[in-house]
Formats: sequence, C-alpha cells, structure tokens
Amino acid sequence: MKVLLTGATGFVGRHLLRALQEKGYKVRVLLHKHSLNAENIEIVQGSLLEMGTLLEATKEVDAVIHAAAVVSFHKKDVPTLMQTNVLGTAYLINACLENKVPRLLYIGSSNALGREQTQMITDEQIAQTTKNLTPYGISKMLAEREVFRGQQEGLATTILNPVVILGPGNWRRGTPSLFYKVYRGLRFYPLGSNGFVGVWDVVRYTLYCLEHTSTIGKRFLLCAENWTWKQLLTEIALALHKPPPRYPLQKTPLLFLSRLLEKVPWWSPPLTEAMVKTSCLNLSYKPLYFLEYEPISKVIRKTAALFLKDFS
Repeated sequence: MKVLLTGATGFVGRHLLRALQEKGYKVRVLLHKHSLNAENIEIVQGSLLEMGTLLEATKEVDAVIHAAAVVSFHKKDVPTLMQTNVLGTAYLINACLENKVPRLLYIGSSNALGREQTQMITDEQIAQTTKNLTPYGISKMLAEREVFRGQQEGLATTILNPVVILGPGNWRRGTPSLFYKVYRGLRFYPLGSNGFVGVWDVVRYTLYCLEHTSTIGKRFLLCAENWTWKQLLTEIALALHKPPPRYPLQKTPLLFLSRLLEKVPWWSPPLTEAMVKTSCLNLSYKPLYFLEYEPISKVIRKTAALFLKDFS
C-alpha cells in the first residue's frame, strides 16, 4: 500500500513516518521548505496551497494521511493559519477527489469538538460556537468541515481528534517544550485542566484506522486521561528529577501582560492572550476506547527519559 503523508517533518508526522516505514508501507511525503533525513521515501516538493503539486502528490496512492498544520497562538499568524489549515485542506480534498484516492485520514484536533467547560466533551459533538476557541482552534474546526465536504462528495474519510499530545520531539517547540521549561526551572503552573494523550497512541490509532475499513465515515476523540496542568507539570518535574512548579498563575494579570506583549509589532512573544485563556479553561473529555491507551504517567516517564538522554 502506498500512503501520502503530509506534515512529515512535524511533531506527530515524524512519529507517523517512522511507524509507516516500520510496518512496510510505501511512503510518499509532501515537503515544503524542509528537508527530511529518511531513506526509502518518495518526496514531492511543494505546498498545500499549490493545486498542481497536490494533484501530483495524490496520484496513484492508496491513502492520504493529512497531518500537516500550522500551530500558532499569535494574532499575527491568523492569515497563515486560515490559508494553510483551511484552504490547504480544501485543496487537498479536491486533489483526492480528482484522483479518486480511496482513503483519507485527517489528524484534526479536539478544538473541532468545541470547548465547553460545563460538560464532558465527546466525539459525537460538533462545535456550534467559537466560544473559547483560539484562532488555531477555529482553523482546525473549519478544516474539518472541508473533510466532511469531501466525505459528502464521495471521499472515504476518517477523522482523529487528539487532545493535547505528549511525547518527544523538538524540545524547544510545542508540547515537548514543556519538558525543557520544567528542566530549566519552571516555577508557575496554570489553573486549568485538559485532556492528554501520548503521541505513540495517536500513531497507533491512526494506523488502526488506516488498516480497518470499519472506521470509514467516523471520527475518533483520542484522550488517555484528563489532568490538571498542575498535576501534569508536577509529574514531568518528578520524572526529570526537578522541583515541581509551586505558584499558580492568575488569569487577570496574565491577560493584561499578554495583551501588552502582543502590541509589539516585530516580536512573537512567549506569552499570548490565546495561550492564557486556553491554559485557564477547565476541559474534560470522554475518551474513546477501541484500543488501550498508555497511562499519561508512563508517557511522561518515557518522554523524560528521552529528554534526559538528549541533554545528558
């Protein structure tokens, strides 16, 4: 089976690429402004916004795994979020339909299910409002609607909606950077809570969906456990043999500070209004179990061991 993978240089994409190769799939990747040090893969150079490139990339493949996305919580990146995440997904869907690709698996986000704090969020929900959603969350919600459009037009689709994904990656970016920040002596923790899942489980569920046609036309919320941020950061600290964060972050002064920082036109500040609001939400997810999840404490220990190996 030949699989086209988008986002192969990203956090989840790198893990997916490795797993696909280990299972013997023929892999084609779409790369844009990145290089990839991997053997036995076919590379198509180009962007999600280039229809000609997408038609070439989706030709004669048995499935597409769409894991590419821009992740940003900065206001200045909103146009890029909408272009790449929404328009890029629409173009990819069109290319799949044009080339009659048999399957498309979309790595979405729990954002598309809404962010209501008053109820447990399930995979049966569709966000009816953008309340509590960041611009990134809105872009993922709109991208998912493009996938539903493809489904209505005859494309066999499966959607996976992971919550906050933990695991090894670029230790300076995304959720892997939590380990770096705690290692460097993070002293503060947000007051909210969220759902968490290991990157290895996201990969395992994705490959299961790829290999089982019974998952066509369905969406799956991937969540191992619901934890508070304090609990998460404390567990990371213990795994790294560092003192845990001690001081809670108060929302009001942080919002004031983040809004000031975002007014600097030439800077991408480490703290944004979207980050503050998201970390203060108390979210709870009802996970789907058709495979077992690794406990988050085990995911943290595995990731911490790899981090310490890199920084020893």
